[in-house]
Amino acid sequence: MALPIHANASGGTVHVGPPGLYDVVIAGVKKDELTSTFGTNDVCRFQCRLLQVLDSDGEPVVIDAIANWLLSPMSKLWAWLENLGMHPQVGFDLDLEDAIGRQAVASIIDGTSSKDGSLFSKVDALYAPKRGAMAPGADLLTPQGGVNWTAFWAECGRRHITREMVVDALGGDINSITIMPVNDVLQILEDLRGI
Repeated sequence: MALPIHANASGGTVHVGPPGLYDVVIAGVKKDELTSTFGTNDVCRFQCRLLQVLDSDGEPVVIDAIANWLLSPMSKLWAWLENLGMHPQVGFDLDLEDAIGRQAVASIIDGTSSKDGSLFSKVDALYAPKRGAMAPGADLLTPQGGVNWTAFWAECGRRHITREMVVDALGGDINSITIMPVNDVLQILEDLRGI
């Protein structure tokens, strides 16, 4: 389920919304150069298509995740590839294009343009994707088969689902959740995606 947010262009960059964790799919990978006060550096650009953010035309937003072109066990690029499930090994080549189509969670933070002070979004890190839907654990249900509400809200927190998101899913009436069938309550955990 997409979470549409208007993405604003800002100084040639994009501001996708509040900083946080966003589900992404790697849409492309390329080698590039960045020039800074320290000279020119080779970098790897992962083009990340955000799954929860749409632009004003309803199209997915793509934002770049940039790491230095250095593949060693202590490098950012190595960690990101591990998180994408690619498992680099010292002494072996790795085809970066194998990252295309893989899912991840991007930690997106705000940056400020030095030119005009405008706000833009940038990828701070790539993490392993959220694990698939979990079967309801014994702690989510009471011995009588009802919902353990303390465990339910704890699981919402673990999945980055806010109380406001649950209220919106229920049409604004939080109390209606108490009379829903148990399976419908548990389905909320699968239907909502937090950031």
